[in-house]
Amino acid sequence: MFSRHTRNQTLEAAANNLYDLVVIGGGITGAGILLDARKRGLKVLLVEMQDFSEGTSSRSTKLIHGGIRYLKQGDFSLVKEVGRERSIVRKNARHLVHPVPVLVPIYKGGSMKLWQLKIGMFIFEFLVHIKEQFLSKSYSKSEALKREPTLNPEGLLGAVKYFENRTDDGRLTIEVIKTAVRKGANAVNYVKAEEFLFGKEGQINGVKVKDRLQDRTINISAKAVVNATGPWVDDIRERDDLMSKNKLLLTKGVHLVFKKDKFPINHAVYFDAPGKRMVFAVPSGDITYLGTTDTIYKGNIQNPDVSEDDIEYLISAISKKFPSLSVTKKDIISSWSGLRPLIREEGKSPSEVSRKDELFVSSSGLVSIAGGKLTGYRLMARKAVDVIMKRLTGATGKCITEDQLLVGGEFDSDEAVAKKRSECRELANKIGVSTEESDWLFSKFGSETALLLKNNDVFKSKELPLYLRLALEYCCNYEMNITKEDFLMRRTGLRLFKPDEAKRLESFFDLEFTID
Repeated sequence: MFSRHTRNQTLEAAANNLYDLVVIGGGITGAGILLDARKRGLKVLLVEMQDFSEGTSSRSTKLIHGGIRYLKQGDFSLVKEVGRERSIVRKNARHLVHPVPVLVPIYKGGSMKLWQLKIGMFIFEFLVHIKEQFLSKSYSKSEALKREPTLNPEGLLGAVKYFENRTDDGRLTIEVIKTAVRKGANAVNYVKAEEFLFGKEGQINGVKVKDRLQDRTINISAKAVVNATGPWVDDIRERDDLMSKNKLLLTKGVHLVFKKDKFPINHAVYFDAPGKRMVFAVPSGDITYLGTTDTIYKGNIQNPDVSEDDIEYLISAISKKFPSLSVTKKDIISSWSGLRPLIREEGKSPSEVSRKDELFVSSSGLVSIAGGKLTGYRLMARKAVDVIMKRLTGATGKCITEDQLLVGGEFDSDEAVAKKRSECRELANKIGVSTEESDWLFSKFGSETALLLKNNDVFKSKELPLYLRLALEYCCNYEMNITKEDFLMRRTGLRLFKPDEAKRLESFFDLEFTID
């Protein structure tokens, strides 16, 4: 069980077991390693010092990119690889990953030429084998303005439309972990790795962890340990080797959220911001979010800030490309800030540093992995588990996660998704949950929505609408939801995308929702 009610049992069992692998870090990379390792037959445990995906993995632009940016670098093999991974992520989580049209307006003096973008799209679509309905299209100035009337017409030369995949990054991480747990892995949140345990010849043979909820320490034995802690990778490496050199460059990405009536756009728009950095404006339901920045960060890793400079930079980007909207910082309804754990490259600006991942193995056997992108999480996991398997068994074995449908995403087609969504609407309507509320649940939980709707043992508070009571009960029983922020931020995104609703629920959590 992956439940708040069985969390203590999982930890007690961990103290009395020898694991093949302990994964430190519950973001998308650690989640991917957990699933890959379990699918290859390893006995594996994941520990996360905060909530799952609380760091970088719930603070991205929430797009599964296809690798178009690598065309500029001439890395065609990487473009093909990343484009293929984008298709795999969508296939395995159809309830969470959705194609969205992206309009790229081209301006005189901008960072891209129209002809360059057309050629780039042609090469990309050839390499990745894009389906006909998702092929790019180019538009004249007048055609572009018909599609996005609020764009600044001054200097506009035309536009290109292509498709990206939008996702809920926090939920994607949770679904990967749930899938691994249902395959026999173990995962626990709010457990901090404090020290390594060493055996013969100085090799790591376990981890001393602290249960932050019960304020107790536990020694966990393991044949191998992977450090997949994102921005904390260097910190964990230092606990293994005090003389280790820092490998990471942390950069900050900030996003702002607006009500859609204040920032009304028909497509996601990818456009030049000050300094010729490209940013996304993405419509999603009743809101539009904008991001991201890319600045070197040296502050508090656990709680990166959203500064006035960040806000002014992004508001300035809106005012230049959407001047008729008159968007100001008073229109911001929420925001988030995340850190990119990039591999340090001397002499390069944050935007120039490669997003490729890198793996480090210390003399004591600690495997650390950092860098990379959300899209390529499965490949990063494969790389790490290959090294672990070779060390434990002498052979890498075969990665078999390519066709592993995630919990909630057990569909073989978009038609199957639509059919299940319709069935869930019928179930919902019978118990007093509206079609709109049912669709919201389905967007989070996919095929699991049917189980959620049949659950009668729900929180009884009248302060909370039935559909949210059902969601909370499910998250506690099946997703190890511990705190109100787990629910409002990472399980549902209400804090970011429906802040008024989240605020309305505060009194319920303060009065009735406590840790067991």
